[in-house]
Amino acid sequence: MEMKHLFDHLLVGAVFWKSNYSILNEADIHKCQEESITKVSTVLSISRVAAGILLRHYNWSVSKVNDEWFADEGKVRRIVGLLENPLPLPDGVELTCGICFDVYPRNEISAAACGHPFCLTCWQG
Repeated sequence: MEMKHLFDHLLVGAVFWKSNYSILNEADIHKCQEESITKVSTVLSISRVAAGILLRHYNWSVSKVNDEWFADEGKVRRIVGLLENPLPLPDGVELTCGICFDVYPRNEISAAACGHPFCLTCWQG
């Protein structure tokens, strides 16, 4: 091939070359994250919070989360710290917040999956 034709061929190829990635803005990233959380939450029948934990651990790879979960759910739960059965709040009319140690009526206390109680004020920051 002549040098001029070779150059023309390379130039034409360069003009049609496309990148295999795109640059996302913050809103696009948030949308992708929400879609991934919804997919994992729906397929695995787990909460959106648990789905988010799994996705962060597996670098936002929905397929990796699904593969690992279906291979050994118990192992995945242990690795990321998801309890199978969240512990219920202790019985009592009033409970002590595990963060500020103030006493609250039971309806103003919630609990982490591990059972540690906290008041809604502390949880909301």
